Amino acid sequence: MSTEHLFSELQLAVQRLLEKNQQLTSQLTQLQEQHELLQLDALEKDEQQEQLQQKMQTLLTTLSDAAGR
Repeated sequence: MSTEHLFSELQLAVQRLLEKNQQLTSQLTQLQEQHELLQLDALEKDEQQEQLQQKMQTLLTTLSDAAGR
C-alpha cells in the first residue's frame, strides 16, 4: 500500500469517528433531556402522593372524631 492510500484511509477513518462522535453527542443530549423530564415527572408524582396522603390522613382524623362522639 502506498503512503497516499494509507493517508486516505486514515482521513476516512477520522471522518467516520467525527461523524459517530456527533451522533453520540446528539443522543447524549436527547437522553439528558429525557432524564430531566423523567425527574420532573417523578417529583410531581411524589408531590401528588404526598397531597393524597395528607387528604387521607385528614379524612381518617375526621372519621375518627365522628366515631368518637
